[in-house]
Amino acid sequence: MKYLYELVDLLNQYDGSNREMENRIRDLVCYILDSSEYMQIDLYRSIVFEAAQKLRMFGYIKGTNRIAQDEFFYDNLNDIKHSAIQNYYKSKVFGNNLLDKRQKEVIDKFMSLEQKRILVSAPTSFGKTFLLREIIFLNRERYRNILLLFPTIALLNENTESVNQLIQELKLEYKIINNVYSGIEDTEKHIFILTPERALKLLADNANLSIDFFFFDEVYKIDEDFDRNEDSNEKEGEEDVKQDNGNRAKAFRIVLYLLAKSVKEYYLAGPYLNLNQVKKGMQIFLKDNNITPIQIEFEPTSRIEIDAWKMNSIEYHPVLGEIKKQLYAHAGPSTKEKVQGIVKYLQENRLGQAIFYCSTPSNSMKYTRDIIEAFSEEKEKKIPYDFIEHLKKKYNVKIGKSKDSTMYWSLVQALENGIGIHHGKFPKYVQNEVLRLFNNGDFDYLFCTSTIIEGVNTNAKNVVIINNSVGNTTMTAFALKNIKGRAGRYYHHAMGRVFYTDSKQRQIENADDMQLNFQTYDTHPILNADIDNASLDDLAEENRNIKVEREEKFNRNLLPDNVFIKNRLYPRDVQEKYLNYVMQTNVFRKFVGLIGNSSNIRYFLTNKVINVILETFEVTQILDTNKAKVYYSVVSTYSQNGTIGILQYHIGKLQENNSMFEEKIDSAYIKAFEQIRNIVEYEIPKLLCLFESLFQQAGKLLGYNMDDFNLSSVIRFFELGITTELGLFLVEFGFPTDTIRALENKYPSIGKMGALEAATFLSNNQRAMYSVMDAYEQELFKRAMQVLVKRG
Repeated sequence: MKYLYELVDLLNQYDGSNREMENRIRDLVCYILDSSEYMQIDLYRSIVFEAAQKLRMFGYIKGTNRIAQDEFFYDNLNDIKHSAIQNYYKSKVFGNNLLDKRQKEVIDKFMSLEQKRILVSAPTSFGKTFLLREIIFLNRERYRNILLLFPTIALLNENTESVNQLIQELKLEYKIINNVYSGIEDTEKHIFILTPERALKLLADNANLSIDFFFFDEVYKIDEDFDRNEDSNEKEGEEDVKQDNGNRAKAFRIVLYLLAKSVKEYYLAGPYLNLNQVKKGMQIFLKDNNITPIQIEFEPTSRIEIDAWKMNSIEYHPVLGEIKKQLYAHAGPSTKEKVQGIVKYLQENRLGQAIFYCSTPSNSMKYTRDIIEAFSEEKEKKIPYDFIEHLKKKYNVKIGKSKDSTMYWSLVQALENGIGIHHGKFPKYVQNEVLRLFNNGDFDYLFCTSTIIEGVNTNAKNVVIINNSVGNTTMTAFALKNIKGRAGRYYHHAMGRVFYTDSKQRQIENADDMQLNFQTYDTHPILNADIDNASLDDLAEENRNIKVEREEKFNRNLLPDNVFIKNRLYPRDVQEKYLNYVMQTNVFRKFVGLIGNSSNIRYFLTNKVINVILETFEVTQILDTNKAKVYYSVVSTYSQNGTIGILQYHIGKLQENNSMFEEKIDSAYIKAFEQIRNIVEYEIPKLLCLFESLFQQAGKLLGYNMDDFNLSSVIRFFELGITTELGLFLVEFGFPTDTIRALENKYPSIGKMGALEAATFLSNNQRAMYSVMDAYEQELFKRAMQVLVKRG
């Protein structure tokens, strides 16, 4: 009862100005909300309601623990007061939703600005995309073309559904486009939902397209120092960045630079950025573009923190204080014993779902096996049998006469034991399904990598930080705060719980904040690609001089701007060198047959044109020799045998080199999926885009008619693995690519149909269609069709 009295006392004193008092009120409210016992008592419920109203934090009473005003007896004056508060904070989009105080302040600030440009830094649960919907709706009459940029395909899909719901329910006249293969009509209003790379292609292919507003998610990804993930390597540091090594930060930075210069209104967002301490380049970017920074530091969810690296661990409870816990049987537990001990503690205390953060995909597999070993018989589980059978059928390689590779694959073993694994190497639809099962409550534990930092929403109440690194690079305070921020999701949980398994994690957390930079504007040397895409006036003196020297050497008659911009991520001198090489008679004639067959995928594959193209990139040093060899092998195998062909190769190599290869099967799956994602779906399409534009330019200069030369069908085949409009929708939704190909081969007529027409055609031939699908794929196809019909 003493905490209730304390809460009432603080509410009587609170005037909105004391941050320390506000945080204490939050902790007390969350503590009460987290107690099922307290939430059965009307007095506690009424005080929590008063607190939520006072703080203007309505997630405390509109989320999982719903508390309505009419539960309590108020006099007319209090009824009017509470109703007035909620009416004032009511969403303009959906009348049943309420904006929290800080959310409304951001919206009001944006709408009041003469130049509507903001950069918002806020905790992970702030609701940045919720605010995006408000902005779109409030400006629906002024915004004709809207561009929303997200870092991953998974986020494109999630936000496509969210925006589509907005359009449908409010009858807005926008057409959603989330790929670069759909046509654009001048008479229509559009919302483009794209990754930075796709946005660059959109801008290059549609020079006259005018964007009225753009949203840029995870803005920190413009800075290589911040953008670390499961692929990061300590050795790939500053020197590689200076060498234009194809890092994604370059794409994020260039597209933001171009959009900020050409679009009048925008909203940039990122978590846990210290906007009061940014580097010189970011300072100049904000000032020159008149961008208003908005710093939100208030965390709506309270968190319990446990120093769980020794036998006698200490729990720091925001209300109850320090509590000693014995998590392990002896001093100096190993990492394996820590993971097992924490799982046992979570189970015994029924503390709910947990995310276990691991530095790499291989670690996520390894720690999962530790849990299976210790707890395989202890919990009644929901097992996704159809999904498991699908994985066994789709990704199995025979080992000898009696063994299957999937017998040793940790993902299958984990799912069979009610545990999830999530990392960026898995095919997109596998990532989606694992996350869906976890959020549906089908299993309690999810072992994952830095993929959880990139805006992936889960229902986890607990986060266990196992490793101190991201990929093979040291974890930063910024990354740790992002991971920690996934413990307890506002509107779903009042309190989260974070387990630190190493004392170094506390040191990392307490280190100085990293300072965000925008390298293009910085005084230090920058990439040639950044220099070539920047205006002279925006560069510091040293970089400006470099640009002037570079410009003097370029031949714009050879490589005009409208050709260069189609592949902005490659510096102009690299493009000119390649163009000169391709124009050589003995090189150009190798591709003459392609001019009349540029959209003929069969011609492209049968004649192994990709191998000849890769050879040109090797000769011109765009690809080094070792990398080129890998690309040849991967593309050739994938073109002939798909995913299973790549898997067979890597599992075969394991058998050759290791007598205990069964224990290392996971590494084969990781390598196979990584090569498909990085090489087939990302690098090859990027190289083909470069070849397409420069070969077309070479042909024009040599007097050939190149009007119909277009490799988009071939590029789409490698990037997405499909050839039809329905296939395009299915792969973006999250559907197995190999099965889509089987459908396209079985029903070639759907190649001439739109997505909805093709879906209707297949539904009318359901029995035959299902002959190429397993039970899981049939259910997934039904879910996809429901989404497609909603989109119209």
